[in-house]
Amino acid sequence: MRAIFGITALLIAALTLEGFVLFPSNWIGTYGQGVVTQPIGIAVAPDGSSYVADAWTNRIEKFSKPGTHLLGWGGVGGGPGQFQGPAGVALAPSGEVYVLEVNSGRVQRFTSQGAYVGEFGSAGTGPGQFESPHALAIDAAGNVYVADTYNHRVQKFTAGGAYVAQWGVQGSGNGQLNLPYGIAVDTKGDVYVGDTYNHRIQKFTGSGVYLDQWGGLGSGAGQFEFPNGVAVDAGGSVYVADTNNHVVRAVDARTGETRTVGGK
Repeated sequence: MRAIFGITALLIAALTLEGFVLFPSNWIGTYGQGVVTQPIGIAVAPDGSSYVADAWTNRIEKFSKPGTHLLGWGGVGGGPGQFQGPAGVALAPSGEVYVLEVNSGRVQRFTSQGAYVGEFGSAGTGPGQFESPHALAIDAAGNVYVADTYNHRVQKFTAGGAYVAQWGVQGSGNGQLNLPYGIAVDTKGDVYVGDTYNHRIQKFTGSGVYLDQWGGLGSGAGQFEFPNGVAVDAGGSVYVADTNNHVVRAVDARTGETRTVGGK
């Protein structure tokens, strides 16, 4: 299986300053500008506006908090401002929009109005290269963390795209990863990785030191089956798209207690 998407076409989940927000399926429709056809990633700004990566149209669409379409940009291609499988979307403290492309293995930077700023990354296995990356997150200092899925690692970059560090190798031990599809950063700079094929969430420092983990294969309390999208709120709750269990779970990072907050 070459792709598992953390956000389904019928439900987009995002964390805003007001909590856990669900955008319903009336955002999904036929092909066209401002209509989301295959939403894969989303980022929500402090004002409540949202940026949605549409993998089908190879576009980014921006919506107001109530869901009014504001603008969009992109189109299929390898040039600046074009996309080849946009998946992850993240907002920097500066307000810039970072878009991660699965197929091209690059990250592009834009202003909040969609003007191209720059890019970094390419397909490959070396430092600063990616193999089918699926998610990215940005900390309060502007550092960028990429879930480099098929290289089974996390890579860290400066806001401008300079390579800083990496961690993870394929495996199931502490700090090892097996096809990570999700990533998030909390207010302290700790990094949470959706270690999808190990059916768990792992927690690291911002420099890659292993701290903790939750999960294990199953459908019971505290278990996951192919966990994917990950988000963290200001209170330290970790929200997980538990893909094959068809639920969204919240993990208290202090106690490890898990509860179901959405889904079946």
